[in-house]
Amino acid sequence: MSNTNTKDEALQKIRTLLGEAREVSKQLQRELKEACKMDLEEKEPYGKYWLLIIWDGIEPKLNGPWSWEDLLAQARSAKHHHGNDHGLFYLRASADDPLVGSFAASVFEDLN
Repeated sequence: MSNTNTKDEALQKIRTLLGEAREVSKQLQRELKEACKMDLEEKEPYGKYWLLIIWDGIEPKLNGPWSWEDLLAQARSAKHHHGNDHGLFYLRASADDPLVGSFAASVFEDLN
């Protein structure tokens, strides 16, 4: 019988530890979300930028985040390597005002 008690006690300890691990995980997720929000607000007044590529007009893919200058370089590189068959857009993610926009033609002028 002591073997059964030991097994039950071990299972109870495991359940307790799993419960504690879930709580720690939830807390870490909340803290990470808050840290990301603070990072967006403090480092760039307009937030971070992602490159949104719509492959063949169907499949979306996000790359980033980057500063605006790095985003432009990534967009130019994607246009150079993949041509005109895919949509290139930017996503500006700020704390309270996300925006998707298109690039000005002048960004890609010298690639033609």
